[in-house]
Amino acid sequence: SMLGIIPLTGLPLPFISHGGTALIAVFLMCGLILNVAAHRNSL
Repeated sequence: SMLGIIPLTGLPLPFISHGGTALIAVFLMCGLILNVAAHRNSL
């Protein structure tokens, strides 16, 4: 399936894991990273 593309590091796979809490955490981290990247030039 995805084993040849994504290296297994022991972490829940983002957007693929069926765990709701892990999925929410991934979305929060992505939002935070995108927010910082978007506002980096204005600092």
